[in-house]
Amino acid sequence: MDPATLFSSVEKWLSPPEIVERWSQAADTDPGAAIFARFLKHMGVEWSCNAPDFAHVPRTGPVVVVANHPFGLAEGPVLGSLFTQIRPDVKFLANSRLSGLPGLEPFFIPVDPFGNAAQSNGRALRRSIEWLRQGGLLVTFPSGEVASLQLPQLQIAEPLWNENIARIIRMTAARTVPVFFEGSNGPGFHIAGLIHPRLRTALLPRELLNKRGHTLRVAIGRPVAVGALERLGTDRQAMNYLHQRTVLLRSRTKKPSPFVWAPPKARIAGPVDPLALRREAEALPPEAILLESATIASRSPAPRKSPTPSAKSAASAKPRSAPPGKAPAARSIWTASIPTTGTSGSRIAKPRKSPEPTGLWAQTL
Repeated sequence: MDPATLFSSVEKWLSPPEIVERWSQAADTDPGAAIFARFLKHMGVEWSCNAPDFAHVPRTGPVVVVANHPFGLAEGPVLGSLFTQIRPDVKFLANSRLSGLPGLEPFFIPVDPFGNAAQSNGRALRRSIEWLRQGGLLVTFPSGEVASLQLPQLQIAEPLWNENIARIIRMTAARTVPVFFEGSNGPGFHIAGLIHPRLRTALLPRELLNKRGHTLRVAIGRPVAVGALERLGTDRQAMNYLHQRTVLLRSRTKKPSPFVWAPPKARIAGPVDPLALRREAEALPPEAILLESATIASRSPAPRKSPTPSAKSAASAKPRSAPPGKAPAARSIWTASIPTTGTSGSRIAKPRKSPEPTGLWAQTL
């Protein structure tokens, strides 16, 4: 038996018909927005999200949702159930293999990860832009595939997020809402992926069945304005930033995961010229002053000549410790070394605000 036939047989054995049957039952009742909640009820899967998080989703205007993809099949119905409670104009950018599901077409922009991808995905890109320019909400899974075990780091991680999502956001001036799912698929899923990626994909239906009786925890972050992404420069930098903003939401979920979510690591900034920092602080407007104090020197101290110490004084010199209960004075460029303009005290700069921190539902444009 050739490998292709073997994998096809394994996929059929691992794909239980129960999932399609449960979806069909949900669609037969009413093929409207409630189809997602009914499907989850039939599957015995629940989700939870803190009530204040709902306020982070804009009620009108173009919105792109970026979500991590730890499970493969459960995230789409959960976000469909969640966002259709907030606003009616919701669509998913998702794998074209979902096209055959009844009742999904009104909520679905298909992306073909195989075949004639250039033509079909160009059509998906245009439809996505048109939908957002009409003021709709678009749900995306920018990783393009389910998070999996990465060696040798032994971390559950996603690939770099798709830069085309950043292009869509820029072209439509949409706000971006990060969403984080807590959890991961089981060890068998990740071990299968080490054997062959296709075997891992074949296990996705089983992983959805394993979620029966569980509550999936979801966190929604504050919306990110398109201007914040513009300041980041490239689309790659924008997507890395959105990925990190999404993973940071993990701290707001209640149950810790046994695995580590690993966002792309940003490079550490190199050393900065202290004089350049001083000039930047001097140029800050008055409203950026966080604290003024006359007890801190207002200008850089003038250099002074140090007398040559004798051997005796050098031997007896000891560092002076601060009085009990009093911390030693801080030695920092942000205090005594920064001069002020027109005041008797020093200026401490106010930190500038940072820009707003393969599954069937995933897509690769």
